[in-house]
Amino acid sequence: HPLSKLHPHQRLIWSLLTRALHSNRGRGGGGGGLRRSTSGLVRAESWGARVERPASLWSDTKNLNSDIESDGGGGGGGGMSEAARVHFAQVPLTHSGRPVESGAFSPANSSAVRFSQLADSLEPRVLEALGRMGVDEMTPVQRGAVPVGLAGLDATVQAETGSGKTLAYLVPLVSRLAANYPAQAMELVREADELTQYPSGLIICPTRELAQQILADLLRLTCFTRISCGLLVGGLSPEPMRQRILTEGLHIAVATPGRLLDFMQRGILSLTACRQLVLDEADRCLDMGFERDIRRIVSSREFGMPPSADRQTSLYSATFPSDVNRIVRNLMRPDDCVSVRAGRAESGPVPAGISQELRLISRGEAQRLEALQRLLAELGEGERCLLFVRTKAGADRLHRRLLAGGFSAATIHGDMKQHSRQLSLQSFKSGRSSVLIATDVAARGLDLPGVGLVVNFDAPMYMDQYIHRVGRTGRLGRPGRAVTFLDSGDLRIGDIRKGLLQVLQACKQQVPDFLVNYRETSEEAEDDGWVTRKPNRGPAGVPNFKQAVWRSRGPAKSSRSIGGRGSGTISRTAIFSRFAACVCWIGVFRCIVELRW
Repeated sequence: HPLSKLHPHQRLIWSLLTRALHSNRGRGGGGGGLRRSTSGLVRAESWGARVERPASLWSDTKNLNSDIESDGGGGGGGGMSEAARVHFAQVPLTHSGRPVESGAFSPANSSAVRFSQLADSLEPRVLEALGRMGVDEMTPVQRGAVPVGLAGLDATVQAETGSGKTLAYLVPLVSRLAANYPAQAMELVREADELTQYPSGLIICPTRELAQQILADLLRLTCFTRISCGLLVGGLSPEPMRQRILTEGLHIAVATPGRLLDFMQRGILSLTACRQLVLDEADRCLDMGFERDIRRIVSSREFGMPPSADRQTSLYSATFPSDVNRIVRNLMRPDDCVSVRAGRAESGPVPAGISQELRLISRGEAQRLEALQRLLAELGEGERCLLFVRTKAGADRLHRRLLAGGFSAATIHGDMKQHSRQLSLQSFKSGRSSVLIATDVAARGLDLPGVGLVVNFDAPMYMDQYIHRVGRTGRLGRPGRAVTFLDSGDLRIGDIRKGLLQVLQACKQQVPDFLVNYRETSEEAEDDGWVTRKPNRGPAGVPNFKQAVWRSRGPAKSSRSIGGRGSGTISRTAIFSRFAACVCWIGVFRCIVELRW
């Protein structure tokens, strides 16, 4: 056989090439043995019929949601607590935008305080699902955003963390889709030759855990409808997701940007029929890491996303810095966009029930670890602590030291496999682990039950990060406590120092003397290694601290740059890396040449 004459490495490359070719051919015709979806096709006359889901399915959904607790205005189904009711009674609600100014939308439409009072606008099957969930009273952000969504208007919604933003966009999205038959999507699926799905609703969020939490609430809201929901996230094998989508259909997709792009490039999804787009944690979705992907998803013609005039777009977040506001203008309909804000600008971006503390600790991890252990020893029975660190290696190192100190701890960061991350979250939520060590992957949107203490073991790099970190406690009006460790190096960063001072003053928290009396010397300004620019102003006058840029002091000592420190020449390590890359590419080229028969 001709392949027997090839080197084993060459045979491996050949097998990979043929497998990739086979999978590409199978996608268009047979789809890898999958038949074209039929369950996703629903006739118009049966779309509005009530579906009696099996009790086991509802039970599974409740169990899923108990693992990933909802941040809606009823939480796990026990209704709004008295503390939350008192807290939200003091939160003002404001609307702005051209529809409000022209009278096309009246803030009086947001006077309802219960979902049952919206029975004329909400789909009855959605109301039934809300009743099954034990949710009736609306939080301020839900009172302001649900009528806007039901009216078909675009919305930018800003509210404090833990205020019920998830249900604020899920309820109108599901209600409008359940009440209006998606004729275009069904026709496209029926006539398509390839195995492609055309979702009518798309929810994009920055992290896998947040996407799973959203899906849990979405499954409960759609339990009496024929709407099919799906999850598209990284960290999991894409093949089971693909099989489920192609065999069960997909009407609403909950996705992270990377996996969504992957599925669209492979032809599994097309956004031609998408009529409702939601960006949860919009500031993170549009920051430097995701902005290019979001622009490609929304604006590129190759994926078929309708223009802003033909779709409803909603953006939700606790913070909207000015640079994000500039990007938002290109995604929305200016004449049909309403801005909703739940809370006062002067009340600060952090909920008033969270006690914020800053502690100055000398440099060195040993001192920080000692201070942390004293904090953890003060935790009461059943209380849980969420620890934030900057790096993945730092999370693993702190995890080992806490385990060695006798504390039950779990960790979660981006280098862990999705299964391991889920096990850590479940261990923390079930109470088996009282401490969860996390990088900022857990700082966005997740509602972790019972978190009474948040500790910033490493100070955040910018203030938006700080706001979302401390917002993991004090959810839905509950009291919480946030402690941030700082050292002299953190105080030298002028943006962080000024931002913490502004946040504490805006939230009427006690400002430590070392923060007020700090005076930056000229020597420190020259030696701190940070280049700062004048920050843009975000909500409540809080600067956008994403603009702090670390200035390299030259290559590390171990890299031994050729030409001397700071000379701008290439280091020996870089030269060796480039030489190794060239050798690898030469080997690949030889394999390709020898495979040409």
